[in-house]
Amino acid sequence: MTIIADRIIDIGHSRAVRQIGFSADHIRQGRSGSGIVIRYNHLVEILPDGSFTSPDLDPGPALVTIGNDSYPIRVPDTGGTVGLWGLIDANLPAPPPILSEFVRNGGGVDRVVWMTEAQFTALPVRDPNTTYLTF
Repeated sequence: MTIIADRIIDIGHSRAVRQIGFSADHIRQGRSGSGIVIRYNHLVEILPDGSFTSPDLDPGPALVTIGNDSYPIRVPDTGGTVGLWGLIDANLPAPPPILSEFVRNGGGVDRVVWMTEAQFTALPVRDPNTTYLTF
């Protein structure tokens, strides 16, 4: 069994929501084998400073609901207390690769152009102040 304790605050360091919910993400056998864990949302009050402490939670896959958003987490079998952010972060998808956001001009580059290798090879003249990126 594991307890999750942390603080939920907004960007201005105020309490963002009044409750946080913990539930199993699906019906499953309890970790100890002595019962069935069902989808039931355990609501926990968030104190004015943003702190909360969950009840003792059965280890395994779960959902945490903060406001209107739910995040999949895996409750570890620590027998102690853990923070919430590490559990959420471990289950967030990897950010999508960014091909091109912006190019910082350090001097000498007028523009950057993406093109296929065939297009690059077919260029009759290459601008010396242009950086060509092929894919």
